Parts: sequence; C-alpha cells; structure tokens
Amino acid sequence: MSEFIHYTTYSVNEKLSWRQNFKARLLWQGVIYPLVHTVAAILLAEIYFLLLETSTRAQGYFVYDFPMVVCFLLIVNLYYVIADFAAIKMPRRKKLPNHKPPPLPLTGPTVPAMFFSEGKANYVILFNGKYDGWGKSLRETIEELPPEFYFQINKGHIVHRELISHYEEHTSLRLIVYFYEPMAKNPGIVVQRNVKDFKDWYEGEE
Repeated sequence: MSEFIHYTTYSVNEKLSWRQNFKARLLWQGVIYPLVHTVAAILLAEIYFLLLETSTRAQGYFVYDFPMVVCFLLIVNLYYVIADFAAIKMPRRKKLPNHKPPPLPLTGPTVPAMFFSEGKANYVILFNGKYDGWGKSLRETIEELPPEFYFQINKGHIVHRELISHYEEHTSLRLIVYFYEPMAKNPGIVVQRNVKDFKDWYEGEE
C-alpha cells in the first residue's frame, strides 16, 4: 500500500502544483486519494480472506484490523503532504562553494522570458532571443522562480510577466496568451485548471 500511495502522490505532483493549484491539490491529496487508498485496502483484505476461504466479517477485520489500517494510510498520506510543504519552503540543498551565486536578474535582455519543454528536453529563451537547453524540470524551475514574475500556464510552458502582451478567451474555457518578442509568433494556451489563477496573477499585479 505504501508503494501505491507513493505512486498516486507522484502522479498528482506532475499535474497539480501546491502553489498554483492549492485547493485542487488539497482535495486530491487530502480527501480523494485517502478514500481511494482505503477502498484499495478493503479490496485487498477481501481477496486475502477469500483465498483463506473465510471472510472479513468472520475474522473481525473491520473491528480490529481496519482501524489500524486507516490510521496507517492517514499517517502515510500526511507524511507526503508534510514532505511536499517542506520541499517548497526548503529547496533541496546542494554542495556548493561558500560564496552565493549572483541572483537571477528579474528584468533586462538576459532575463529568461520563457521556459518550455519539447519532447523530453527542456529549454530556456531569454528576452534577447538567445535559446539554450535547461537542465531542470519545469516543476523544479517554477518552485524556484519568483511567483510575482513567472507563471506556469500549462504543463510545458513557464512565462515571464513582461513577455505577455495580452490574452483572450479561447474555446473550452481556455485562454490564448499573446507574447512580445522574441515569442510574438508563438502564442500560448492557459489550460482550463490554471485560468482563474492566471487571471488573478496577471491582473492582480498590473
């Protein structure tokens, strides 16, 4: 069961960020997934006792064992929630020299205008048009960037506020975002689950 919990937690990590989708993430990891894990535990118990040619009722499973199983599931789920929050507040530290690297500039031609993925590779393009590979995942990147300047509009694109020209309503409750150079010919799409957060972020800071 712990492996199953780990897998479901990992899968939701790829789809919902705590920072950008807090309510949806809390619903999935705090309510829906614990219920799924509980149902899975009951089914496994039923199969186990069926193989022993008995039943959960006959063995008093729901009286003695089930409460302990539920407690275990809740503890493991809570552990992953706490671990996620700790990772957000305390990014993974690497062994680096004592001197701190210069901070990422927030405006100017050498500032990253967009981070994006193509296939299995990630890239960054600067405001001056320079284009290069990027060694981190977009999930790691958005957690390290200042949220007042950057927003992940979809699974494959993180954009800087100053790159955005304007946006329009699109089909299927999505938004289409138009950019300045160097991405003026490549508008982006804000997926449905990020629309409200994007509007709050973009309009609230203008």
